Amino acid sequence: MSSPATPPNTLARRIAGQGALLLSAFAASQMMSFARNAMLGHMLSKGDFGIAAILTLLLQLLDSLTDLGVDRLIVQAPDGNRPRFVASQHLALVIRGLLIGGVLLLSCGAIADFFAAPGAAWSVAAIALVPVIKGFQHLDARRAQRRLQNRPFVLIEVAPQAVALLLTWPVVTHVPGFGAVVWLALAQA
Repeated sequence: MSSPATPPNTLARRIAGQGALLLSAFAASQMMSFARNAMLGHMLSKGDFGIAAILTLLLQLLDSLTDLGVDRLIVQAPDGNRPRFVASQHLALVIRGLLIGGVLLLSCGAIADFFAAPGAAWSVAAIALVPVIKGFQHLDARRAQRRLQNRPFVLIEVAPQAVALLLTWPVVTHVPGFGAVVWLALAQA
């Protein structure tokens, strides 16, 4: 018995649906990040918020400068689904995370002095854990994207933002100053 014919536009519908899912996930993630930053801007003093912004921008700068694109390579490479290939990409992410964390840890005093915030050296040292933790990110969600299954990636994108947003008020009320941002960055990682 033959299977019923599938409409020719099924693939196009699936691509459009998965695209809409990704777009809504990125939009939700950015809205939660904006809401968290607005809460921090309201709850922290100007000086503490400035240091928090430095910490956040420092992490984003290092992440952008050292982005190896291994996650995208897994989606696009013809052999991106092979276990050995994925394992090598995991290793690259771990090494990258350890190197960035090591650089932040070794230069925390210099970074704090550069921004005229010597009291913030401990926070730079603490956020060195963020790239180390992110270096152990599992790449199976990217393997799923090869099959046009974006739900695992959406979960990885949205859940940490939601957790950080939900923790913002309790953390800021219990941790004084810019130290709250350190804990939030670690929780999000």
